[in-house]
Amino acid sequence: MLQLKPQEQQRIELAIREAEQVTSAELKVILTRYCWGRLEEKAVRLFHQHGLDRTQHRNAILVLVVMANREILVHGDQAANDAVCADFWKEVCNVMLEHCCDGKVADGVIAGIRLIAETMAGPFPPGLNNPNEISDEVTIDDTPTA
Repeated sequence: MLQLKPQEQQRIELAIREAEQVTSAELKVILTRYCWGRLEEKAVRLFHQHGLDRTQHRNAILVLVVMANREILVHGDQAANDAVCADFWKEVCNVMLEHCCDGKVADGVIAGIRLIAETMAGPFPPGLNNPNEISDEVTIDDTPTA
């Protein structure tokens, strides 16, 4: 199974913190070893489980990475989805997957985070009061089912 080194995980967490300085959108990265069910169902479950559906501006974004087969899914809350074109999350996934195919998972996730931050900064600037509503830590999820 592919794993991130501690320093790679720290780089991703730093990228999340930097992204959240330019936008009020909240980002969460979850890594899972595998997903036997539908990836979209697992993403929705994790989105709710980690409280991403309860942010003040409904602009949270989940980046879900399945390490075993390098699948990536980006799932946005209502306001985040409304702020982008229909194919934007797929574009973000493609940017991340380009790096992942070369074995550079952390670089891919960071590139995706930066693209999300750049895009969300317009509709969701940070404002004077920009609380960190969701932990910036990369979460490891070991539940195999959707």
